[in-house]
Amino acid sequence: MQKIAHILFIVENNTVPPDIRVWREAKAARDAGFQVTIIAPAADKFRTRHEIIEGIEIYRHPGYENHNLKHSQILEYVNAFFWEFYLSLRIFAGKPFQLIHAANPPDNIFLIALIYKVFGSKFIFDHHDLAPELYRAKYKNPKGILVAALNLLEKFSCKVADVIIATNHSFKNHIIHKYKIAADQIYVVRNDPELNTIQNSFIQNSFSNKHIYNLLYVGAINTQDGVDSFIKVVDILVNRMGKHNLSCRIVGDGDCLEKVKNLATDLKVEKYFEFTGYIYDRDLLKSYINEADICLETAPENECNRRSTFIKVMEYMAMGKPIVAFDLPETRVSVGETAILVPAGDLMGLATSVVRLMDNPRLRTELGALARKRIESGLNWETAKKELVRAYHSISF
Repeated sequence: MQKIAHILFIVENNTVPPDIRVWREAKAARDAGFQVTIIAPAADKFRTRHEIIEGIEIYRHPGYENHNLKHSQILEYVNAFFWEFYLSLRIFAGKPFQLIHAANPPDNIFLIALIYKVFGSKFIFDHHDLAPELYRAKYKNPKGILVAALNLLEKFSCKVADVIIATNHSFKNHIIHKYKIAADQIYVVRNDPELNTIQNSFIQNSFSNKHIYNLLYVGAINTQDGVDSFIKVVDILVNRMGKHNLSCRIVGDGDCLEKVKNLATDLKVEKYFEFTGYIYDRDLLKSYINEADICLETAPENECNRRSTFIKVMEYMAMGKPIVAFDLPETRVSVGETAILVPAGDLMGLATSVVRLMDNPRLRTELGALARKRIESGLNWETAKKELVRAYHSISF
């Protein structure tokens, strides 16, 4: 097989390096001997239009501010598509690429790939999100032309792709059955953490009960993420169960941030919360996880979340932290027996599980140690990236 000389990554949903998955994939491709270029949107602290970081060339384009409206989302994607196509032409003219690696959402990058297929380039569809299911979760199960269009774009992305990368086996099986894709065309590359960048912190947990317990949520704050459940759980803990020795931190940003803050105020628990916003500094983020006594995952049950692997859960585990979460199929695959899972939507179950961990420091430490061991034993990026490189080498030129 002829080795790929140049891979062009296209990502719209976030910039790099902050997009953890894309940045890990790009570094894995670089380490495997390929030239790597990335097209991504600019963001707050990453507005340089062209730069090279760790040997990876990055082109950033102006973004479009999305106001959580359906039409704003469309305009955001149209803007990104224009810049992605323009920048791909510039890059191809100077240094032709043999492979386009497209990270969704959105699922329209196959249109760019079709043009370069004429020149022999191949296309990898990196299926990060189930776009139709995510849209239904975000906008409460709408039907109509937009849902039909999302299904059609996803279908074309899968059919045009030479190789598909799925984030877990639920995604893989979903694609196989929905679009009749051959199983050997799909490679599973999980959202697992890098061991060498996350310190083993579970040994720092204390066996003695503490006066103040730190609860943590890290991640997006959108409708489908259920962060309002965290606020409601703290309401139960404080106002019904009399647990006032809490300090709660929510790290992240999203369309529902202000709604979540207002809910905390309405339920009179705002003094227990710190909202940090989006954290670009990975070391600071790891320090927040390290300081936590109990980590939460509050994603509600829906078509998308049932099949999704949450990066935050994997990083909680890598840092040796006890986790309380709703019992969703892929969350269970990730945590195994190392976390406390409660039926989806059971807020009282979440609250009582948090109290159980607060009152049992040995259980906190034991669950954290088991979680870290599960990461070390195979659910880590060092294992996942081998499948990514295998996907690259499966393509013939």
